[in-house]
Amino acid sequence: GWSRMAEIDPNLESILPEVHAIFNEKATEKDLATIKRVKKIEADTRQIVKNRELEIKEVVMALQQRVEKEEHAADDDRELAASVDALKVLETQRDELESLIDELNSNKENAKVQIQTIRDEIKQVQSKNQHV
Repeated sequence: GWSRMAEIDPNLESILPEVHAIFNEKATEKDLATIKRVKKIEADTRQIVKNRELEIKEVVMALQQRVEKEEHAADDDRELAASVDALKVLETQRDELESLIDELNSNKENAKVQIQTIRDEIKQVQSKNQHV
């Protein structure tokens, strides 16, 4: 669900011990494979965030179009009562979407922090390996 994404991605968590392990040994193909995996997770995380953003934008646009339709319908008195009810539902959905977008943005920030941490560790690994 949405709230669970705010926690550390288990994929990232599982890879950190491997990243730490590199500090204790010379650069090997295994180390490079680990770095490649980290980079892939970073790319995947970015893609997931992008996809979620697109999905939400599409839903928001669809809701806006429905609201506009309901507003046109409201001009007709016979449909007014139904339109008012429908608008209330849409407003509730819009509020829910807004809080969803807020949550997505904080998830995005969390992902950025995690990615930056991994990047820093990769830099440390690479500079350490150069001195070995």
